Amino acid sequence: YQMVFLVAGGIGVTPCGSVAKSIIHAAEQGQRKLKNMHFVWVVRDMDLVESMGPPVMDELTSSKLSVGMGNEPQSDDSKPVVNTSIYVTKSSSINTSGYGNGVRFVKGRPDLYRMVADMKASAHQANVTHVAVFGCGPKSLLDDLKDACRQHGQNTPGCQGVSFDVHEEIFHF
Repeated sequence: YQMVFLVAGGIGVTPCGSVAKSIIHAAEQGQRKLKNMHFVWVVRDMDLVESMGPPVMDELTSSKLSVGMGNEPQSDDSKPVVNTSIYVTKSSSINTSGYGNGVRFVKGRPDLYRMVADMKASAHQANVTHVAVFGCGPKSLLDDLKDACRQHGQNTPGCQGVSFDVHEEIFHF
């Protein structure tokens, strides 16, 4: 896959981060062409980010692919190949110190439908027909992710020839 969308809910960042690191490493070594990876982590509050985030985020954001020097020629050299966003759903304050410029923090829930639509548009523009989607988290988050992928996927009007290949890992408390 040249385009990848990873969605982690809470502690699902551990397997998603491992998948992301593996893909980034392969791209940096020239073993795969990676045009775009979007990594989304959804947490209730900053406590989880502060306890688990630095090791996972450091590796994702220290990659040359995260700062606009990917292995694919691009029209905009400042556009990173790997984009990382952390959505904090219930916290009253977000402390972003220590995470550098490679991570975007957002207060609230992610709009997975818009994100999948944006990924579809990017895939169509880049002549990519299959997007890998990996989600690990609670059932409700992954149900929304799968629904968004179905809504914008191959068998729907206006899909533009793009399909989303979804793998999910659900955990229950």
